[in-house]
Amino acid sequence: MLPADGYYGARVLADRLRPHGAVPVHVDLQDTAAVARELKAAPSVLWAETPTNPLLRVADLAGLAEAAAAADAPMVVDNTTATSLLQRPLDWGAAASLYSLTKAISGHSDVIAGAVVSRDTELLTGLRAWRSSGGGILGPFEAWLALRGLKTLPLRIARQSDSALAIARYLAGHRGVRAVHYPGTEPSALAIARRQMPDGFGPLLSFEVIPDRAEAADRVVASARLILPATSFGGVESTWERRARWPAETAPDGLIRLSVGVEPAADLMADIDQALQTLEVP
Repeated sequence: MLPADGYYGARVLADRLRPHGAVPVHVDLQDTAAVARELKAAPSVLWAETPTNPLLRVADLAGLAEAAAAADAPMVVDNTTATSLLQRPLDWGAAASLYSLTKAISGHSDVIAGAVVSRDTELLTGLRAWRSSGGGILGPFEAWLALRGLKTLPLRIARQSDSALAIARYLAGHRGVRAVHYPGTEPSALAIARRQMPDGFGPLLSFEVIPDRAEAADRVVASARLILPATSFGGVESTWERRARWPAETAPDGLIRLSVGVEPAADLMADIDQALQTLEVP
């Protein structure tokens, strides 16, 4: 079971498990009762993601863990967006938490790597054996790059979170924006976000332009002078892209995902404003 609005790559990989007897079930993780019903319907693994990518929706990890435990289903949390500095899924009942080290943890957009953490010794032993047999072992230089990034993660994530919150609030009042998606500005989920992420809401946000059309969002992205058009996120440079350009993505046509870097927030808002001026807002 996995979120209906989560990272599209996870959905693609889940579909490839069908020949092996695993059936992906997509649910709204904010509907804990629906999750509990689906978990009890068949032997399951709950693949959770919060905040989701790219809509930044927040799910109640404690509630999901309770539902998973009642169904004897392990819960795995993709914690890439928040990082372990802002959210600790193992403390909320997850059996394992995973990360794309390519993103905020390494922070410099120059390494492809991943990590899984768990307190389950048997699970970790099995993962290490599978990794060794499959050959997916990180090289020494890539490991060094990831460790280099870890040294500055607290400084980077604090600045990026502060800037992202300021930008999300700014965009919420912009005449060219119809909706903003960020844990720190979403009233319905703010209490849960503050409980699970007490030290900040991360560098990632998304927003929908007016009109909600691909060409409008593409024009905004292309008009930036400071923010780079790129698909990765969490790095020191601010990047953005129209997410629906990916065939498997379910985001609205006019949605832009913005990864806030370490540049001054005022400079980023000025760049965003001049890019949004290309919109034909009635």
